[in-house]
Amino acid sequence: MFKQASLLAGALLGAFYPLMVMTGMHWALMPLGLQIFTSQGFDNFMSPAILAATFAMAGATFAVLFKTKDEEMKQISLSAGISAALGITEPAMYGVTLKLKKPFIAAMIGGAISGGILNVFHVKAYGMGMPGLIALPGYVSAHDNANFIVAIIASVIAFVIAFAAAWLLGFEEERTGDLQNETDGGEKQNIQAGTQIKIVAPVSGKAVDVTSLADQTFAGQVMGQTTAIKPSSNEIVAPFDGEITLVAETKHAVGIKSVDGIELLIHLGIDTVELQGKNFISHVKAGDHIAQGDLLMVMDVAAIKKAGYDPVVLSIVTNTADYLNVISTTTSDNIVVGDNVAAAIS
Repeated sequence: MFKQASLLAGALLGAFYPLMVMTGMHWALMPLGLQIFTSQGFDNFMSPAILAATFAMAGATFAVLFKTKDEEMKQISLSAGISAALGITEPAMYGVTLKLKKPFIAAMIGGAISGGILNVFHVKAYGMGMPGLIALPGYVSAHDNANFIVAIIASVIAFVIAFAAAWLLGFEEERTGDLQNETDGGEKQNIQAGTQIKIVAPVSGKAVDVTSLADQTFAGQVMGQTTAIKPSSNEIVAPFDGEITLVAETKHAVGIKSVDGIELLIHLGIDTVELQGKNFISHVKAGDHIAQGDLLMVMDVAAIKKAGYDPVVLSIVTNTADYLNVISTTTSDNIVVGDNVAAAIS
């Protein structure tokens, strides 16, 4: 399709790329992109359309920033819009445009128009990278000055059209469809659809790339969205208000259900179940009601390391499937207990 109908192909990928990101299917394009770069030294098929989709998502998000009257949404839109412009669109999608619906449609419109333009002019990407501002230098050509110029113009078009479409289509900031969640007292609490429920760090330390963990179950986040922290403290505290649902007999794990309905498993170390409770002290039991910041467990990090085990602290949202998405919100390698590290989006 790219070879025979470049306008249509570019428009389709520019429009529907955000939907691929939602399902994780955008990673399926990676082998194709590598093959294209390997065979011809540039990509004049997929990368330009993906660039258009990225700037369109940024444009729609900034439209929400300037149009919304909700201060919290303004803050979210600002940070998410900047991230989108740099190539990371998930915060903008899940935190802003998809939540409000019409801005998401506006982003698809901007991506379709710009994606078609880029492919009609056969714009080439000479480097692979995160689509966005940092990827634009990859469109510079020593033999074709117009290539870079058209890439910039089309990126601006994507941003402006998506911004204008989102502004004109408008959006409803209040959602009537509420999700019902049990609180620890058995009463119902209304959680508005599209709400972001924050999850904070239960311990201070260094952020760890989950995919680098030795245990493939945790590395693959099979149990749910996972945040990993190399602890600099022995104390593990409650990341939110809720109820203790589980304390492992070996005291290496504790389960909590928040008042908002998040089911979190805090797992202390890799394979530390083999220690049979040694070097762990529990300060709670199943059924206890806890408040954010309450002491849950104490682990002897130094002793666990000496015993040959990795003391990494894992926060696993075991009911990830109950949410539209659960995303990492960690912004620094250095984490202080209480810092926001993830958000569940209803």
